[in-house]
Amino acid sequence: MKNAFLSLFFLLPGISFSGEGTSYNLDLQNHPTLKTIYDAGMRPWRVTNDHCMVGGQGDYSLHQVTLVFPESDPFTFPSEATSFSVFSDYELSEVNVKTVGLSSKDAKQLTSEICKALKFETKGLEEFFSSIDDKTRWSAFWTIDDERDDMRFHLLCRPSPRMNETLYQVTLSAEWRPGTAADRRKRMLLTPMQPPDGYQTISMAVPTPPPGQKPVPDPAYSFDAMKQKIEEYKKQQGK
Repeated sequence: MKNAFLSLFFLLPGISFSGEGTSYNLDLQNHPTLKTIYDAGMRPWRVTNDHCMVGGQGDYSLHQVTLVFPESDPFTFPSEATSFSVFSDYELSEVNVKTVGLSSKDAKQLTSEICKALKFETKGLEEFFSSIDDKTRWSAFWTIDDERDDMRFHLLCRPSPRMNETLYQVTLSAEWRPGTAADRRKRMLLTPMQPPDGYQTISMAVPTPPPGQKPVPDPAYSFDAMKQKIEEYKKQQGK
């Protein structure tokens, strides 16, 4: 289900995010497929044969996605990129969600909400946020991995100084792992992904960014620009 909206602030209670976009509800509890994604209103662009994305490099629209996995409660992401991989039969093999930049307060709350929904422990999360300073900002992170039945989850929270020196980013990966590794290799999609039945007329080409959008990659985040920032930081610290 898709819900269009335009607002200055939306998200979980207490978490604010400035922008406009679209909200999506994804029920991924029972053998989700690429059609599940389209039925929810999402229109991904093809990255590789078996990988597609909403947002990210080709589509600059911000969006909110509410997900529910097996044995979990629903939780919501303010997302700048939601990507999907599929097997040859178009069942989902992986979902990755990456938030927009969040304040430390909002990143902590969102990470806690996700852990609660997925029944993860939050050991060390408070200590992680209290330990962040100018020296640790570029390398610190908090992460947890969990496996259940034929699924594997990886949750990561870390500062995002490339985005903004005060912001954090939360990412979640969920991977379906039925059978053995050899079984999954046999199910790899080797030809370009196509829209599912009922959506064949919808293009999966890389979207054209709106006029005035920053180029990709953004020169401000280039390797040379980031190297210069690191050198400036070292000089400030007297290193």
